[in-house]
Amino acid sequence: MINNKEFKTMLNCVSELSPRQRRLLSLKLRSSLVDHSAEKAHELISQEELDMLVGDRKCEEVEG
Repeated sequence: MINNKEFKTMLNCVSELSPRQRRLLSLKLRSSLVDHSAEKAHELISQEELDMLVGDRKCEEVEG
């Protein structure tokens, strides 16, 4: 966890960046967040649950 002093230091560094550098940093942070979220979601859903979802979709396709 980041403490308050470290956070303020990071904000000061970001405020000194050019608009282009801020956009690049923003894109990198978003990408990192998406990667982390996807990884966490994968951990939460077991392979068995994934197989069940695939099986359910196949049944819906056959019935539909």
